[in-house]
Amino acid sequence: MKFHLIIAHDSHLKAVKPIEVYLQSKNRTVIRHNIINNTELDKSPSLPSIMDGDIIISAIGGGKMNELVKMLGGRKVLLVGLFPGIISQSKVEDLIGKWYFDILLVNCHRDLSLYNTFCEIHNLNSNAILYGCSWFDNGNYSSKILTDLPNKYFLFIEQLGIPDNKAEANALLADLDALSGRMDTKCVVKLRQSSLFGSPEQGKSSLLHCQITNNLKNITFSTEPMSTLIEKSNFVVSFSSSALIESILLGKPTFVITDFGSKRYFVDYFVGSGIQTFIKDISATNTVNNNWRENFCIDPNRHLPEVIDRIEQSSPALRNANFSVWKFLQLILKYRLILGNFGFLHNLLKTYFRISKRGASKGV
Repeated sequence: MKFHLIIAHDSHLKAVKPIEVYLQSKNRTVIRHNIINNTELDKSPSLPSIMDGDIIISAIGGGKMNELVKMLGGRKVLLVGLFPGIISQSKVEDLIGKWYFDILLVNCHRDLSLYNTFCEIHNLNSNAILYGCSWFDNGNYSSKILTDLPNKYFLFIEQLGIPDNKAEANALLADLDALSGRMDTKCVVKLRQSSLFGSPEQGKSSLLHCQITNNLKNITFSTEPMSTLIEKSNFVVSFSSSALIESILLGKPTFVITDFGSKRYFVDYFVGSGIQTFIKDISATNTVNNNWRENFCIDPNRHLPEVIDRIEQSSPALRNANFSVWKFLQLILKYRLILGNFGFLHNLLKTYFRISKRGASKGV
């Protein structure tokens, strides 16, 4: 039995790595495939081994996954999907877009509820398993103190698109510098980077360029692994990042700052968490709402052995679903009750009727 892990980004690698390590520890045959997004799958040198695989665990989504499914055709391959990051209300279509998978590993109780609701309305047996936040692996955290990091610092995790202009980027840096002075600790900014598929994305960092201009002494930029930076920090700050879940699971004081926003990025995942705050109100400690944490912050390492057991005991199966306007209306009402608003509606509308036209069989 072969396991094929398919990824297209660093975040995908982080999500499948714990599974890869666990399978190797059990002497399973594991092959990882790095699929470059702007290349065609049929030009991948590893494609022949994928076609002969027994189990495919995929972190990729959208067009690339559909392309792979079509190429597999009628082959009896078990398809397992996972999500390499948090799913906001505006992205719930990512859940239903994988309805044809044989097994779906979901990140949290809310996502499981959303997906099971879709299956119930469309007369499908739920193929979802509560796995946890796939990108978290507490076994990777190093105890080594790196010499290029301050002895005492808080971590700010940069997000692309927030702030979305130079004036706000300058204001954010000034606020982080002031917070550093108030808390008597340095600030380390984790830069966006892509170590697997290219060089660090420093050209996309608005904060890095503004820092060069402002020359703020309390702020340092780093491309060290996220795991190391979180472990050695006093507390962690960002806008809306999957890394904040890692920080919470590691017991670090964690803050979602609300001073800046972007229409291209949504923070609804953290509503009710108790950690959303203005930068000026950040203190040395905070308390995460326990109900929210139990719902949204799941350690996948707790479930990994039973997940692999279930995967190995499963077989590929044809899944059929009947899509209709009436079922879509039911889905809207149920999702409104679960999510509390209609922020999901636009993208869900487009995705629902796209998948309804695709067909019910793998490769259609």
